[in-house]
Amino acid sequence: MKLTLTVSPSLKPDGGKAYSTRGQLFDGRIDGHSVVKRTATPFCTAARVLLAEGIDPATRLVMRHEGSANDALRSTGMRYVECHHITARRLIYAPQSDGYTKLFLMKPPRLDLTVEAVVVESLEWRELLGPEAVRLATKRLHACGYTPKAPV
Repeated sequence: MKLTLTVSPSLKPDGGKAYSTRGQLFDGRIDGHSVVKRTATPFCTAARVLLAEGIDPATRLVMRHEGSANDALRSTGMRYVECHHITARRLIYAPQSDGYTKLFLMKPPRLDLTVEAVVVESLEWRELLGPEAVRLATKRLHACGYTPKAPV
């Protein structure tokens, strides 16, 4: 089975495109029904929503931009899309990774690109991983002198 997610830019009240600190925000629909709203990651967010609703994990998910006949993203099955949160959790609960250290040692440091910063600064990821993961990620960031932005 294949589901096609059609995404369009989320709009501000004045009609302009909506953005967060993570980038442009999108709304997504499948067969005209709203699946996700105001997310910077519509493909992954839609996969999580659909899996939570009981869709078969082997279902292929395709994302297209509104008005386009071309696929922007394709999965071989939603079970692979959902793996991102498992990887994020593993990185946060493990000792500091080499990738984190490399980002810290850059001039200037780029801890804003770490999974820890993504989790702490995103309401979506905070909810997905829970308060203990957020606490650990915040502690690691503070230990390196990084002050996370307010979550959006």
